[in-house]
Amino acid sequence: MSNPVTSLKDFISMCFCGLFAFLTPVHNAMLVLGLAFIADLLFGILTDVVKNDKQFSFRKFVFAAAVFLLYLSIVAAIHTVGWFMNDHAAALYVVKTVTYMFVYFLAKNSLKNLRILLPHNEAIVFLDNMLGFEFTKRFSQYFDKKDKQHEDRS
Repeated sequence: MSNPVTSLKDFISMCFCGLFAFLTPVHNAMLVLGLAFIADLLFGILTDVVKNDKQFSFRKFVFAAAVFLLYLSIVAAIHTVGWFMNDHAAALYVVKTVTYMFVYFLAKNSLKNLRILLPHNEAIVFLDNMLGFEFTKRFSQYFDKKDKQHEDRS
């Protein structure tokens, strides 16, 4: 007769294997989210420790991990709903779209932190401005100056 603890371990491992097999189509999206999360977390910690002279906050880390798990849960839920509705292609399209949005927000936050760490790096400033649509503010400032110069001439 089998040991109950061994049977329980076997049952749990079979459940996880089934879950991982079910989520295989969205594996790449979850991997990309994981990499973006790690970069965002790393740059956030570096910014706090180096520039803000704060100590590592385990509470912030737990909150960031909870947000990451929420992202993964949303991706898994979209895939599951698509599977139950027998609409796999549309579900994968929505997963990709949502993943791009999440990665955009994580990358924007990473660039904001990098800009604080390296304020004189023009490439990071440019990327941060482009991703944050800060160039639209620059255009409005430029056109305001042009209008003012035009009014002064008149």
